[in-house]
Amino acid sequence: SESGDRRQRRLERNRESARASRRRRKVYLEELEEKVVCLSEEMDHGRRDHVQRALGTVMQLRMDRLKEVERDLGLDLARLQIGGTTAGAETAGSRHKTRSSNRSNSNGAMMNPALEHHVQALDTYLS
Repeated sequence: SESGDRRQRRLERNRESARASRRRRKVYLEELEEKVVCLSEEMDHGRRDHVQRALGTVMQLRMDRLKEVERDLGLDLARLQIGGTTAGAETAGSRHKTRSSNRSNSNGAMMNPALEHHVQALDTYLS
């Protein structure tokens, strides 16, 4: 019958339309998945760059603070009496020896209190 033929053609067109729709949806989802991968990689790269810049900044700040504390320690050493003598104009070598000897000796003696304050401040800042 003719109505049966029309119905069969309509069902066949619907099936073909559904197949085409599934193919389009599959391609679309594959494109979305590819975009997700690309954007994820881009974000990871951005995060790595950010962390590297942040670490560089933190390291620079620590170095600047360390130089500042070392400069302050050098000035304080020039004013302190160390071992019964006043430290006057000192060289970098004598300043280093003075710092090393004041931290603690082989007997485990305590560090010079004025220097200990600066070392603790530096430890606090760097931690």
